Amino acid sequence: MKRLEFVRKVALGAGYVAVAGCIGACSHKTAKTEQPAKASAGPKAEPVLGFSIDLNEPKYAVLDKPGEYAYYKKVIIVRTNKGELVAFDKKCPHQGGRLYYQKETNLFKCRRHGSLFSSEGALRKGPAKKNMTAHNLAKKDGALTITPKG
Repeated sequence: MKRLEFVRKVALGAGYVAVAGCIGACSHKTAKTEQPAKASAGPKAEPVLGFSIDLNEPKYAVLDKPGEYAYYKKVIIVRTNKGELVAFDKKCPHQGGRLYYQKETNLFKCRRHGSLFSSEGALRKGPAKKNMTAHNLAKKDGALTITPKG
C-alpha cells in the first residue's frame, strides 16, 4: 500500500468515526434540569406596555420633525405630517409584518403584504381586516410615556 493511499484511508476512517460519534451524541437523551414553572399567558401573550422614552436621546430626535418615526420595543412612534405624536403596535394586524410610516402619503404600510392604514390607524387597504392597535401617549418634561389604550 502506498503512503498516499494509506493516508486517505485513515482520514476517511477518522471521518466516519467522527460523524458516527456526532450522530450518537445527538440521539442520546440528556438529563433535564429543573426549571421553575411559568405562568400560562394563554394562547398569545400581549405586549407589555407602560414605559417612557427620553425624547432628548439622539435616536428620538427625529420625532421632532413631522413625517418621521422611530421604533421602541413593540411600538412605532410617529410625528404625523399634521405634527401630532401617535403610537401603534409596530406589527400589522394581518400577519405581523413590520409597519412603517410613509410621510409622502401620511399612511402606514405593511412591509410584508402592503396593507395600508391612515395616520389614525384605520384600515385603508387590505389584506388586513382590522385597524392597527393604538396606544396612549403623554409628554412631560422631555419624556414620552406610552400606555395601552382602553
